[in-house]
Amino acid sequence: MVRIGVRGVASGILGLSVFLGAHVCEAHDDWQWWFEQKWSVKLSPAVKLVGKTEERFREDMSDFYSQIASMGISWKVLSWLKLEPHYYYQWTEKTNDDTTIENRLFLNVTPSWSLGPVHLEDRNRVEFRHINGLDDWRYRNKPKLGVELGTGWYAVEPFVADEVFYGARAGEWNRNRVFLGVAKALGSHADAELYYMIESNKQGRDWNEFHVLGVAIGLKF
Repeated sequence: MVRIGVRGVASGILGLSVFLGAHVCEAHDDWQWWFEQKWSVKLSPAVKLVGKTEERFREDMSDFYSQIASMGISWKVLSWLKLEPHYYYQWTEKTNDDTTIENRLFLNVTPSWSLGPVHLEDRNRVEFRHINGLDDWRYRNKPKLGVELGTGWYAVEPFVADEVFYGARAGEWNRNRVFLGVAKALGSHADAELYYMIESNKQGRDWNEFHVLGVAIGLKF
């Protein structure tokens, strides 16, 4: 990976922490539970077949409302750069009992850097979305900063991240997600991630927020 300066790391930690704190203080409304199951199959030293399923629950984690399935390729083009084309399907039940079916194609372009135990990545995603017969494009940017702590079984990686969304049809930045979590390897073939996230969505001139507690379990083959 490309190495980064200590000053840049410190600035990133401070900026993301302040941003996260400000958003948490403003949060209100619903609490949700998102549960993600991920897998990967190594095809070569640089290429993996990857996929996931995910279930989401709203109304204070009591109402199952969305199911996701995705599959793609993760290609480590350089030591510091990954390209990841994917297909993505999502079923969502709206609050009025109507349903939304979305088929999505997207490409992740993710550079990453490290300095000792500190890791920084900047995932850029371009999506083509087909939603109930209508087409749309969206851009998403998610910088993520993590620090490895501990050794052996006690090794963990706390992280912070911020993801912004630009919708082509809306013509504006209309969604933001702020994350605070911890990732842990569970041996050489599994890992887990626990996080708190707040999502803000723009509606007119206002922003509405909800909380998410999320768990992701990954298996490596």
